[in-house]
Amino acid sequence: MQVLRRYWLTITFAILLFLLVQNLSIVFLAAQSVYGVISPIFIGFCLAFVMDIPVSFFEKHFKSVPQKYRRTAAIAAAYVLAAGIFALMLLFILPSIIDSVVKIVGNSTVYFNNISKAITEFYQKFNIENDFLVQLQEGLKNALVSITQFTVDTSYKLITVTFTFAGNLFKWLLAIFFSIYMVAARDQLTLSCSRFTYAVFNFKTANYLERVAARSSQFFKNFVASEIIVAAILGIICFIGMSIFNFPFAHLISAIIAITALIPYVGGFIGPIPSVVLIMLVDMNSAIGFAVFIAVLNLISGNIIVPKVMGDSLGLDAFWVLVAITIGGGLFGVAGMLFGVPIFAVIRSFVSEIIDARLEERLDPTDISLLNS
Repeated sequence: MQVLRRYWLTITFAILLFLLVQNLSIVFLAAQSVYGVISPIFIGFCLAFVMDIPVSFFEKHFKSVPQKYRRTAAIAAAYVLAAGIFALMLLFILPSIIDSVVKIVGNSTVYFNNISKAITEFYQKFNIENDFLVQLQEGLKNALVSITQFTVDTSYKLITVTFTFAGNLFKWLLAIFFSIYMVAARDQLTLSCSRFTYAVFNFKTANYLERVAARSSQFFKNFVASEIIVAAILGIICFIGMSIFNFPFAHLISAIIAITALIPYVGGFIGPIPSVVLIMLVDMNSAIGFAVFIAVLNLISGNIIVPKVMGDSLGLDAFWVLVAITIGGGLFGVAGMLFGVPIFAVIRSFVSEIIDARLEERLDPTDISLLNS
């Protein structure tokens, strides 16, 4: 009986997990129904988590504002800034992206004929066998269709998200209201969560959960803030450079570069590939020029912008970042690629703590220093 009392939580969890696996379809339907009801709260929490970054920044720098009104002023400044950025994108950037997508779809036949003509001229100049030319054209056609479809799908997703936002305006307004409340009541909500944790779990477990929550929050805030800043900088520089050199599809390609820059390391390679192909559809010389431009931009980004903005905020080297992106992308798609890195960073930090503690128990300090050197 004492054994059962001691391990009742483990036994209960095992039974619930078994029932969950046996009724996955019912669980998914129930989860969808529940999410439909609580989605404004969930979206509000996500918005609050992101908006807490600029709010904390403004709160730290609004020293002339009395302490009593400082957070209110910081919240107002952060949300006005976010609304201004969203309005700017909606009024100026989105129409240009839609225009670029429409132009790509409408002129796809002309673009392919231009590419075929360039390949034919290349074949005649270097006397390449005709069979090779046919295979090359067919392969290029399939590649162009795939890459163009990827670009169009990505662009339509941006547009769809915007119109979905407008269509669910009441839900989003409710979510924004929840986010404002959560940011304003951040300290009280944190205290309530701590009280609940210490009431339900023993002191040691509650302490550990508090540490996990605090470290996870810090990792995610560092990651989200640095990635957004880097993506915005790259998108703006890309647009300015493309405008100066008069490259086509400046708005669309700058948006692609900015969005893919949110994916650490590999984003710098994912974005330029369809972008170069899109420009190549219009003008081969411009495509070569853009390839050189984006290569220089990635070089500057990797050696100056990213180290300056991100620093060592996550404590992961390139190898573990690629592992996190691969596993996260394989399991959860784009969302996994975006958030797999900070999740992996949190897990790795606690695993490192456990390993360090075990080594301290089993080895002398000299041996540990040799292992760490």
